[in-house]
Parts: sequence; C-alpha cells; structure tokens
Amino acid sequence: MLGRIISFGIIFLIVSVGCKKKEVCPTLPSPPSPAELLSTSLHYTTAGMAYFYSAQNGGFENLTGIPYENLACKNCHVDPNNCGTCHSKEGDVPTDNSCLNCHGRQKAEIALGYTDVHKSQGFVCAKCHDEEDVHGDGKSYNSMFEGAIHVNCYDCHTTLPSTTAHNTHLKSLTDRNDDELDCSACHVKSVVTCYNCHFESEVNLGQKVAYGRFHNWKFLVKRNGKVSAGNIMTITYQGKAFVVVAPFYGHTVYKPDPSTICDECHRNSFVQEYNSSGTMTLVRWLADSLKLKYSKGTIPVPGNWRDALKLSYVTKDEEGKWVHLKDEADLKQILFCEPLDKLPPQF
Repeated sequence: MLGRIISFGIIFLIVSVGCKKKEVCPTLPSPPSPAELLSTSLHYTTAGMAYFYSAQNGGFENLTGIPYENLACKNCHVDPNNCGTCHSKEGDVPTDNSCLNCHGRQKAEIALGYTDVHKSQGFVCAKCHDEEDVHGDGKSYNSMFEGAIHVNCYDCHTTLPSTTAHNTHLKSLTDRNDDELDCSACHVKSVVTCYNCHFESEVNLGQKVAYGRFHNWKFLVKRNGKVSAGNIMTITYQGKAFVVVAPFYGHTVYKPDPSTICDECHRNSFVQEYNSSGTMTLVRWLADSLKLKYSKGTIPVPGNWRDALKLSYVTKDEEGKWVHLKDEADLKQILFCEPLDKLPPQF
C-alpha cells in the first residue's frame, strides 16, 4: 500500500511540475529554430515600415495612393534561411558591421562622431540586443515599440546613483515603475534625422534619398507614461509633404554635465519661443542661400504640436537641385507615443 502511495506521489509530482528536459519527456516539443523565429520577426516581415506607411494608420500612403507591396523597401528584410546575412558562420556573434549595413541612423551616429558610453567600453550591438531581440520571440509585431525589443536600461542599471537630477525626477533610485522620466530623456545626447525623404526617388529608382542628416537635436515625447526621447520623419512626394512624430532611442548615450543638464529643459529656447508665440521653429528655408536651416537642442513636443512645430519642406527640380516646396505638411501623424502633457517650466 505504501509503495502505491509513493508511486502515485511521484507521478503526481511529474504531472504537476512538468518535465524540464526533452530527454526526460521525449514528447516535449523542440524549441523553435532561429529560422522559425525569424519568420515572424520584424527583421523578416518589415511590418514596422508597412504599419507606419499604411493609410489605415494615418500614414503616407494616404498621400501617395501607392500600396506598400509596390515599394522597393518591402524587399529590405532578413532571409530566415540564410544565416550569412548576419553571421559569418552559424552560431557566432554578429559583428556591428552586420547590423549597421541596415540600421542607417545608427551608422550615421558613428559617422557624425557621436560616442556612446557603452560602445566606448567595448560593447557591441549583440551585447544588449540578444537572440530574442534579433531573431524574435515567436510573436508578430507591428513595431519594435509594441514589445519586440525586450532589453532596457534597468536590466543592468538596477540601482541609480544619488544625483540632483535623479532625486528631483525619480521617485525611487531602485524602482523604475513610477518615474516621470525615461533614462533616454536625459542620457540620449542626440538623435539623427534623415530629413525630407524624396519619395520620387524611392518610387522611380528604388533609392532612399533625403535632403540631409539633421542632428544635435532631440525630441521629447510621452511614451508609456514617461517623458522619453523621440524623433521626426518627413517625406515629400508630388508636391505634398508629410511629418510623423515617434519615439526613438539614439545610441548616443552619455553622462550629462550636472552643471548644464537642467538648462536643456528649463532654459529651453524652444519652450521660450512657444510661451511667447505659440510656435517652435525647427526647420526653415533660407531663400538667400537656397538651403534648409534647422535648430539644434532639446525639443519638448507640445500638446498642439500639429500647429506649433514649424518646418519647411523641399523637393527636387528637373535638374536635381533641392528647391523650396512648402512650409506646412499636408498630413501629420504621431505613432506609439503622445505629446507632452505640459512643457518644462522655465527658470
């Protein structure tokens, strides 16, 4: 009788706890292969670009009338059956160059001379972005901002140092849940914007051509209840202009100077202009030099950003020269974030 009880107990324990290894339970399914995971990842589906562009999400398709499936950018994806796209040999750690072949804005950060505290310590892309970030987790996402990127600053920085800025803006140095600021709001030095994409080049030549790379600026938006770093993207096509505001994490992380970091927000020329005129002048066309000039600094995105943010747009003439198009976008979009509830007070 005792033996039966013991046997029943062992069986119950196995059923309750579950088998941990396939060799113990041969019927346990094998984990998905990298190729299977990649087939639903953003690296393969390019669903992020399609979602951003689509008419139903307020995207640029509303102005072009061209389906995403007809664009050359849909072909920019990783082949799940070709590990050589990223790996020198199967199973090795991809080099940074493998990542930068596609991630152009991160490549531009390096070309423009920006440093990053992690990179300066010898970190490579794969140090933070592990297999789950790169191969995917088996789920389909419309954007990396829907949860496709799993790494965050708090994975390593579990306890923050006691500084004036931290003590002012963070409720706790160990609990990040109720913070009003995301780390990126202060610790991302700059984002790079490929300003004014010339969509005719994409449609007719399959090439991405922008007016230029704007940098030394950073937008602040609200994401998941926190003030976070953001960016803009602008596109023109057949006399129409489009602008989108979205979160963006620049890999330009630095340790701010305590004597100047507060001034970025609290002695902010954009906020001062807004308080005076209700506008923030970001990009304007200079008729005398026939060029666009952009303003540098930290740009807190206000609630009425559609009216407040002032940008000029250009296109190419028959000779291929950039010429002024207009000073107001025909369509404006905001994705995966919100404008700020309030602008930083000025001291």
